[in-house]
Amino acid sequence: MYKLLKRKRLEYIPSLKWGQLTDAQRNKILKYQNYWQECKRREDRIIRAQNKLDELKKEMKVMMNHLADRTFLISSIEEFLDIKIYLVPIKRNSVVRYYNLSVSLKGNLVPKSFSLGKSENVKEHLLNYFKLQPKVSKQIKRDWISWMKIEIKTPNNKHEERLVYNQLLKLVIKEQDNFKNIEGSINTIFPILK
Repeated sequence: MYKLLKRKRLEYIPSLKWGQLTDAQRNKILKYQNYWQECKRREDRIIRAQNKLDELKKEMKVMMNHLADRTFLISSIEEFLDIKIYLVPIKRNSVVRYYNLSVSLKGNLVPKSFSLGKSENVKEHLLNYFKLQPKVSKQIKRDWISWMKIEIKTPNNKHEERLVYNQLLKLVIKEQDNFKNIEGSINTIFPILK
């Protein structure tokens, strides 16, 4: 690996010649030999570490192949867990505006649409559904559309809670085989018990 470590200089000195050296010369030789041995040990450690690294790389390659083989097992699960939700305004005439929630599942070409209704009716329904959650109710009263746009976003991490997203995800998981055929109304997402 290192040229200087291939051959130890002054490795063997006959005793007759050793006796002819001064103390300073003998000290220099001993210091050199000790330092050479230390460097050689370090080189051996590096070689062992490189061999271990090569072994770990081979193991990692095998592990990555096993991981690739297992990805198909979760593909179908990933398809119905990867949902995108959009709030879609629909104008019927110049005054009245209706709203839908459009839910797209990965792998499905046609999104599922949930009719929310007129703006005032949606706000009233949401306030009724979240009446026991004053903080949420306050946000809905202020601006339910802005609140909805935030709550339909996909969470960025597992600690982030999105009320509407989670509600729809539960519905998708519960009805995964029948999701396309369920009723597409606000009551399906936010059922109010009477």
